[in-house]
Amino acid sequence: MYSKSELVGKTQEELIKLVLDMQFCNVNLAAEREKNLDKIANLEEILRLKTAEKFTPSTEQTRSLFDELELLAQFEAIKNGLPESEQIVVEAHTRKKHKIRENSTLPASTPVIDVYNYEEAPSEKVINGVLYKRVEDKTIDKVYIVPQKYVVVRDHYLKYEPANTTDSEDKSVVEFKNKKLDGLAATPNFITHSVISKFDDYTPFYRQSEIHQRAGLTVQRQKLAGWIIKYYEELLPLEKVLKKQVYSSALLNKDETKTTVLNVRAKSGKVSQNSFMYITIGTTFNEKESNFHTLVLCEYIQGRSKKVLLEDIERFNYKEPVITDGLKPYLHIENHGTCWVHLIRKFKDVLKVTAKKKDVNASILVSIYTKLSNAHYDLVEKLKNKEITKEEFLKQRREKSEPLIEEFFEKIEDIKSKYSSSGLMGKAINYALEYKPYLSLYLDYIEGTPDNNSCERIAKCWATGRGNWLFSDTVDGADASSFFMSLVETAKRANIATNDYIEYVLTFAPYGSEDDAEWEKMLPWNIDLNRLNKHRALISQAKVDENRKEPYILCGNSR
Repeated sequence: MYSKSELVGKTQEELIKLVLDMQFCNVNLAAEREKNLDKIANLEEILRLKTAEKFTPSTEQTRSLFDELELLAQFEAIKNGLPESEQIVVEAHTRKKHKIRENSTLPASTPVIDVYNYEEAPSEKVINGVLYKRVEDKTIDKVYIVPQKYVVVRDHYLKYEPANTTDSEDKSVVEFKNKKLDGLAATPNFITHSVISKFDDYTPFYRQSEIHQRAGLTVQRQKLAGWIIKYYEELLPLEKVLKKQVYSSALLNKDETKTTVLNVRAKSGKVSQNSFMYITIGTTFNEKESNFHTLVLCEYIQGRSKKVLLEDIERFNYKEPVITDGLKPYLHIENHGTCWVHLIRKFKDVLKVTAKKKDVNASILVSIYTKLSNAHYDLVEKLKNKEITKEEFLKQRREKSEPLIEEFFEKIEDIKSKYSSSGLMGKAINYALEYKPYLSLYLDYIEGTPDNNSCERIAKCWATGRGNWLFSDTVDGADASSFFMSLVETAKRANIATNDYIEYVLTFAPYGSEDDAEWEKMLPWNIDLNRLNKHRALISQAKVDENRKEPYILCGNSR
């Protein structure tokens, strides 16, 4: 704008020029304003996407673990034959489908008792002037909770003292099966409860201590942690056998997730941010059972260098396929495949950023992957149900998958020139092209999957627990945590109740044995749960000592 004094004395031509300049300037400002508004809208979408995930590290986000079939509906009806520039995508109106509620259930083995809510049962009764005849009772099954119950197990061990001695020093001998564990004031059943509470229910030790206190048991969190570490130390041979079995599997999946160990410090003196829980899953197809034998190995590691991540692969000379999330050090593995989900996640991010106006190309690519994933898992179900053989599975999966993979990368080639390499879509396309050689490896192996979801789910469990556990104090604590998490996740994949498997291992593990064959009996497909049920039946006979007035002092063999 010009002041009055600036306009005085100007000729008509000069005034016209000033007016034209002002109009031109306004047009430029309007165009710039529109451009900036678009930028702001785009940045707001990116910010919304980022803040929506602020509590979950990118490697542990599970938003892509499940098929997003709703993305397909928009594009199935796109008119054939029209160039994309002329296609109009109209989102169809769909009525929200109500979720079918599942009935509350309890196992058939649950104890049951009949309660009769009447004193007299006449065969006939007049109600509101109408004569009614009695029929079969109306029964309603209801759930009743028996509060947490404790049993004192008084273990007896043979004890001997020297026959001839006047020495006041105690030289007695007690025949323990395992002195370190038999002397604890906690049974394998109690340790199992604590392990499951922490690593499956995400309840930290201080909360467990409070829960026990409410039920009448006083036990400090330090004692709970100490007991678990002692059991871990005695089960180290099982950890060695577990690792050996994992690296004997037909296929491995690998991933890693951050953890915190307080006494591991960086050079600055601060708690190291370079601590990780390393997840390895070994899978082997058992043709006789038409099922997969799966073992989970969690380990505490420092750093994610090539040397650290590939150490055991080289030590065990593992040559079978390995599927990962595509982290750069893994690319040095000779027989290596990468996860489709990590690729598709990038295209789903594009869809979230462009939520108001969906990117058609990104949606089409996501829909192709959904078909690819469904083709695999549909065949897996048929294989497990013995509807198809191993050979038929491999043949049918390849026939269904290869055309979809070709279609996916043909689409990539068609659209790559339309996007800037620095944009979200451009980066997703470049990632797809970079990892293309590794994405089809799974088709060669019956144990192969198009994703690394098995590891991702465990990483998610660890991340969920991390919010409750917060940290490990020491490396020993991190090692013990990773070992028991291995047992919990192995039990889940073997379809064994976690409390059954953990208690079986803690109760019957061959303590002190150096024979790997003995420890292999603790693998999930080798255990006999009837042994555990007999042991539990004995405990169920416990009765209250009516004559006892003093509380039981649980202090192990120190008294």
